[in-house]
Amino acid sequence: GEGACCNNCDFICGRAGFSRCRCLDLVTKCHPSCSNCEMTETPYWPCRYQCLDMDPDDCATP
Repeated sequence: GEGACCNNCDFICGRAGFSRCRCLDLVTKCHPSCSNCEMTETPYWPCRYQCLDMDPDDCATP
């Protein structure tokens, strides 16, 4: 898809019955294709954001 690459995918990705994944990456700016971007509280500066979209394409399967 058009989504950004994800390095840290939700543990549920690829499990039986679950075809969609959530990306757990914390980024300084969400990819433009992300429709649900949320700021997370971290000790880092600048602030970090997480894309909460459930996307079937953004997580590579092993």
